[in-house]
Amino acid sequence: MTFGDLKLSWAESNNSDEVSFIDNSVIVQKCGSFLKFYDTFNKQSFCYASPGDGIGAITTSTAHQVVAFSEKTVNPRIFIHSFNRFEQQSVLVDKTKSEGAELEYTALAFSQTGNYLASYSGVPDFKLVIWDWKEKVILCSKHVSNECITHVSFNPTNWRQLVSSNQQSVSFWSIERSNETHTLQQRELSLVLDDSLVPAREPRTVESLEDSERLLHIVSRDLLEDALTFSGFDDPVNSVVPLCHAWLPSGHLLLGCQRGQIVKIDAESLEVEIFHDISIGEDETLQSEVRAILLHQNGVYLATSDGRVLCLDMKKGEPRVTSSVALDQPGAGFTYGRWSMYYDKMALTTNQGSIVVFQPATNNLEEVMSLSMGNIAFAEVMAPGNDQVVTARENGIIQVWSIDVHKLVGTLDLQDQVSSLASSPLVPLVLVGTASGYVYVVSLTSSEVPRVVKRMHISHEPISVIRFSPEGEFFLVGSSESVVWIVSGLASKDLAMIGYLSVIGRAMAIDVLRLDEGKIRCVITSNPFPDDPGTRAGATRYNQIDITPSIINGDRANYLTAKKDLSDEAVGRINMNIGALAKGVQITPDRRILFGTHAKSIQQIRLIDEYPLRPSERKAPVRAEMHHPGHDLPTTCLVLSPHRRWLASGSQDGTVRLADLANIGNSFTMQLAHDMEAGGVRHLSFSSDGKSLFSVGHDGTLVCFKVKPSGHVGGPARDQQAAYQQLTTSLAGKSAAELEALNSLDWQGRTAPKSVESPEGREDGDGYRVPIPELSEDPTWLELADVEGIREEDRAVEPVKREILQEVNYLRKNLLAMIDENERAVDIERLERTEFTLDTDEFARQKAQSDAQVAKTYEEMELENLAKMYVRHLIKRECWDGMQVKGKAIKSFGKGLTVANFPLQERSQEELSELNAIIIQRKIEAAEKKSSRQDRRDREEEEEEALEEADQEDSGVSTSTDGSLAALFGGHHDLFYSQMDLSSREQKRNQIALLKDSIARIKQNFNTEFDDTLRQKEQELNRIGDRNARISKIISDLSLSEQVRQSAWSAEEHPEVILAVKDEEVQVERYLTPEMRARLEEERRLEEERRLAALQDNWRERGLDKMMGGVLEIRKEDELKKDVPVPAFLAQGKPEADWTPEEVAAKKEYDRKVVELNEERDKFYKQLEAELRKLQQTNIEGEQTFNDNLQNLFNKKIKVEMAIFQQELKILRLQLSILQEEQLYEKEQDLQAQLDSMREEKVAAVAAQRLAQRDLDEYKERYDNLVAEDRVMDKNFRKEFSDVSAAMVDALQKQYKRRPRGAKALKSQVEMSNMSGNPYSERPSSAAVQQQTLEGLFKALEEFNEDKYAPEGLDLAVWQRLCRYRRQKVESEQQIKFRAQTMAEMTAFLNRRSEEQAAISDRIDSLQSQLMQVKEERQQMMLNLEVQLLLKQGQVEVEVKDFIPDYTDSILIHRTVVEELNKKIKALGDLKIASMNESKDFRKGIYQLEWERKKMIMEIEDFLQKAKDIQNLKVTKELQFFLNDGDDHDSRKNMEIQTLEKTIQSVQDVHMRQVEEKKKHIKSLQNTIKKKEADNAKLDEQLLELTVTVAEREHIQQNTSAGKEGLSDEAKMKEIVQRRKLVDLAKSQAQEVAVLRAEVERLRMRTFPALVQIE
Repeated sequence: MTFGDLKLSWAESNNSDEVSFIDNSVIVQKCGSFLKFYDTFNKQSFCYASPGDGIGAITTSTAHQVVAFSEKTVNPRIFIHSFNRFEQQSVLVDKTKSEGAELEYTALAFSQTGNYLASYSGVPDFKLVIWDWKEKVILCSKHVSNECITHVSFNPTNWRQLVSSNQQSVSFWSIERSNETHTLQQRELSLVLDDSLVPAREPRTVESLEDSERLLHIVSRDLLEDALTFSGFDDPVNSVVPLCHAWLPSGHLLLGCQRGQIVKIDAESLEVEIFHDISIGEDETLQSEVRAILLHQNGVYLATSDGRVLCLDMKKGEPRVTSSVALDQPGAGFTYGRWSMYYDKMALTTNQGSIVVFQPATNNLEEVMSLSMGNIAFAEVMAPGNDQVVTARENGIIQVWSIDVHKLVGTLDLQDQVSSLASSPLVPLVLVGTASGYVYVVSLTSSEVPRVVKRMHISHEPISVIRFSPEGEFFLVGSSESVVWIVSGLASKDLAMIGYLSVIGRAMAIDVLRLDEGKIRCVITSNPFPDDPGTRAGATRYNQIDITPSIINGDRANYLTAKKDLSDEAVGRINMNIGALAKGVQITPDRRILFGTHAKSIQQIRLIDEYPLRPSERKAPVRAEMHHPGHDLPTTCLVLSPHRRWLASGSQDGTVRLADLANIGNSFTMQLAHDMEAGGVRHLSFSSDGKSLFSVGHDGTLVCFKVKPSGHVGGPARDQQAAYQQLTTSLAGKSAAELEALNSLDWQGRTAPKSVESPEGREDGDGYRVPIPELSEDPTWLELADVEGIREEDRAVEPVKREILQEVNYLRKNLLAMIDENERAVDIERLERTEFTLDTDEFARQKAQSDAQVAKTYEEMELENLAKMYVRHLIKRECWDGMQVKGKAIKSFGKGLTVANFPLQERSQEELSELNAIIIQRKIEAAEKKSSRQDRRDREEEEEEALEEADQEDSGVSTSTDGSLAALFGGHHDLFYSQMDLSSREQKRNQIALLKDSIARIKQNFNTEFDDTLRQKEQELNRIGDRNARISKIISDLSLSEQVRQSAWSAEEHPEVILAVKDEEVQVERYLTPEMRARLEEERRLEEERRLAALQDNWRERGLDKMMGGVLEIRKEDELKKDVPVPAFLAQGKPEADWTPEEVAAKKEYDRKVVELNEERDKFYKQLEAELRKLQQTNIEGEQTFNDNLQNLFNKKIKVEMAIFQQELKILRLQLSILQEEQLYEKEQDLQAQLDSMREEKVAAVAAQRLAQRDLDEYKERYDNLVAEDRVMDKNFRKEFSDVSAAMVDALQKQYKRRPRGAKALKSQVEMSNMSGNPYSERPSSAAVQQQTLEGLFKALEEFNEDKYAPEGLDLAVWQRLCRYRRQKVESEQQIKFRAQTMAEMTAFLNRRSEEQAAISDRIDSLQSQLMQVKEERQQMMLNLEVQLLLKQGQVEVEVKDFIPDYTDSILIHRTVVEELNKKIKALGDLKIASMNESKDFRKGIYQLEWERKKMIMEIEDFLQKAKDIQNLKVTKELQFFLNDGDDHDSRKNMEIQTLEKTIQSVQDVHMRQVEEKKKHIKSLQNTIKKKEADNAKLDEQLLELTVTVAEREHIQQNTSAGKEGLSDEAKMKEIVQRRKLVDLAKSQAQEVAVLRAEVERLRMRTFPALVQIE
């Protein structure tokens, strides 16, 4: 017996899913678990439920007007329905369960003609399947790499070509066919960066990284693969992340990317072309996401995330924007887009939840469905009436919907996150609870324009539940603050707060029921532990209260305080535990309570009228009376119909269950409403008449069901209608008044809180302040109530409180005076501070509170210190306790030299056991090698070995060939492998272990010497300390100001002092616990007792003081410090004249002793100074000796480190070779695996080729038979018509060969396609062409069969027989043509299989070649060993470039070869030098003779020149005077000098006169300048006046010229011509004047004489 039916009326969601056209005007979209169709022409929407379990992937085909969608379940099916009445066309199920999906389908796509469907299954299949959905068969399938594909589409011009894409790659698929066999072939293109868009290839190997040092840090194959496949960090500019794609008619693919790039890919060659920074305006490029890329005959349309639709012209290569249109909504952007059937409309979804239609013809955007973004969280029917429903989205958007016509009526944005919703049954008013603790009161008196009339800040926590009373008098509000508020629901009372009561935990659900006795029973479920993951989803506490009319009217007797906190007695509170996690609560008319539980059932308990008397019964959970069957998963919500006869429940599985309350288990109906993966059902609500049920799911979908009860529940249905009518009648009187009051309410936005007194409190006359709680910036009602309660209470008891405060103030003043007096009293009279404590209990409480705070702080500090101590313990255990040799350093005396030892960690037992095993193995190998040697050797070999050993001893080749200095420092081992023998990995690993042991022994040897040096320093420091003590004593005795140079240990030399913290290092005051303080007091007491005991009478010390002055040994320096006793008469100052002889003698003796004492002191001081210098020099020498030893140790450490580094270099080289060998081994294994795989593929390819060859042979045989039959028909034509005359047979044969033209059949359809915007209309698919051509052919053939085409005189029976025979012939020809095409495809398929087999063979050959190469590399690595040599600098004769020599083309030869060669070179060089010296000497003689010859020639020339000069010498007067007056020549010279001096004097006089004249001239010029300056000043003044005059003249001239503007053109032309003639005349006259001037100048020059220079 079923309840009836829940019929889907309509559904609504956030419109964030993809949309598609199913014809030219209807849009289909997934709406939760339903399909929503919207007619853009009629503006109507339709919803259909899925016949399966939910809806997964979805796609449409406009060619067949069908929609395909998958279900969300295990082994999902694919349903294909037509739009007309949502009729099911096909259900695709993989019967073998090997080709379909196990869990989900992630993508679906129809071909252009709609005949084929592609599906992609996600986890765990990852398989692409091609379906013939009409035949319900799978054509082919292929497993894809384990990655999710987001988009799949067919090539519109070739259904055998597909593309699938995600954010990392694009795969092109081709469907190959051989008769009835189809196969899928894949080619993948990686999309990582735009510069690496290349076809996918084999992964890189380590061949290019063999010499890289990075391999040293890779310790596993996985890490190496990660390092090799690392593609670099994502560059936000160059990254290519595809979001959508579209096919071009040419077969290219366009990708729209995240950064605004457009990628064009050739599907055949996989060539890539990227267009970025596409210009879309002035100084603006495309940088936003391309969410849709759609092809049209106008161009390529892009829908971007910033709300633009761009049309690109890509015919000339570079994209160019031809048109652009944008949304006018701020922040709106497109998310998806699809074309309509005729490409005249584009449906686009936006990120704000609306659907927009773009029309290319008009280039405008039309919003056809304007909804809001965000998931719908709650829905309630608006009262009174059943016409509209109110929804609240999670982002705070409130919407009003028409129930009957499914139309959005009004919208209001609260801009706050919604957490609950409730609708008043009295007036059109809804309450919206938010996550910030507010309750918004929204008036819907005008549903088109909802408005907020009030806002109440109820809590600081989210409002979890709001529930109205049945008649709307009040409502209850619950939150996470363990409080439930009761608020008036009447607008006439301003929705005032009635009161509140506390509950245990968070309020989860509330239900109310009006009882017969006038009370309203409320049941509240709560969760005491809302943060506990185990109980977070349900309630565990049951609270029951009764709301009476006195409470509603605000009777003060019901409150505990003025803060309106209701007492438990007033509300009759009952608190009980629930035995299960309850979700939702409902009270039935028969006083039963229903809970939804996680146990997949609905529990029923009875209302409790009396509180249990026993405490054990109160704590025990309430036992369920009955368990009703529920859903397959836990129940999420419950709701009763308005007449409380039907129960609706929602579950996590997404189903809605409606049952008859009288028979919940049997009379019910169930409907899938929401997605189970999203969380199932969230909220349920009935309409007031119970005919509509609204379900809201966690998937953000609102579903409206029409309740259609069956006949056996018809009585309750009538009761429901009667109850609705009764409720409407009873509320009609109140509704009018409340509606008027509601209209008068108004809220002006966010206002400040009510003014209250200062948070510090109110100040009384005596200065005391009454404390008032501090208020937050936006206080809640409870906080304001607390403040108001305090104020009210303060006003009530203000006189008494003031009197008490005055007395307290008086006592306080007296007490403070007594305390001051006590502080001034003496100690014996002073009282303890606690004696003045009046309130000892308060003092104890505050002290206990402070002690608790101190204890808490101390505990926190202890925990913090404990954590630090633990870290210290770990560090100390790892770096100190675990070290066999701890790190130390030795510092020199007075220098900056520091030498550290080698810290050594204690080797583990595993390392030692492994080393021992290797040593034993090496000893066995050495013994075996020694026993296998030959007993006798050839003498030549022995001599060669002896010679080599001698050479090694002479030249130190042992360290050279060993490649390390370890043997010099104790690191040599007889069990070392020779570097020439390290070929296997085991030998290399053993050598590494031995080398590590060698390093450890080297470090130990050095540490031993380091310890000796450290002990030496310790001894030296002890000796220096002793000397310094003596030096300090000497300096003290000599009273010198010198400082003693102290030497002490540093922290590096004794690192253990770092681990110990001294008291003086702690800068803060130490906290002492009482136990520590008591212990210190006890220690001080014992120390004081010891001191007092030491001060008691000690006869030993007293006797030593009296007998020997307190010392056991008399020291000389102490005696010398004593002065000679002065005689008494000298001390008394007796005059010398009064001295007696004895006193005179005493004075002399005193003087003698003073002199002797001074001499003794001087002598002793000189001894001390000598001793001081000697001790200081001894300290310096000891320090210098130690510094020298430390320097030697430092030099040795450098060499030891060299040896260690050389050994470590050996280890690194061996590890590198092992790693390279392992990599080659892994590469060999990978190549072998690939080779085996390719061999298996080759076997499969050979089998496929054979099968294709066999099918082709069979098909060819059938084809030949068909052709033969066709030829037989031609031959038998005359036999078939043998009953007709020969002439008529010829006429019939012409008609028999006549054929219609099939191309005309497509003309009209192609013209229609060209008229639309379909860019693929010029290239329809081949299948469509064949089908349309064949239909047109037979249609035209039917026209040829008409009687009018029959030859005259032919019998109609014969004509009909000819028509049938011709049709058979045409059918045979078409069948042959089809078979020929099929055979061509089969031949091409066979050729491709042959090519694949050849490609596989080539790949196998390549892999075999690579495998052989890797094996050769491994063999070469084992034979071509890398040897480390240690050579001197002169022995390396390789040219050094970039600091590191290149030894690629170098060889290693023995030293003797070079020495012998050098000897030969040296001998030849000596011979050459001797020959050169002999040649040099001979040439030297030749050069000397040549020089003498040239010298003589030059002397001859000189003599000849002198003779010539003598002959040509002219005898001047001066020369004659010199010859004649040889003696008077000097006197004559003196006379000439005197004459010149006089001349100079006269010239100077003339110069001075000229200078004076020049000065006078300058002075006159200066006077002239001053005059000129004065003239210039006057001229400047005149210039200003002239400027004014010129301006006036210009103004006059302009006016004059303006007057001439009226002249005619002819007069102006005459004036211009006349001026031109005058200018030409002036030019000609100027030229004549210039000629005349030149002639005058020439005549003037003729009168001057010419002076010719005589050479």
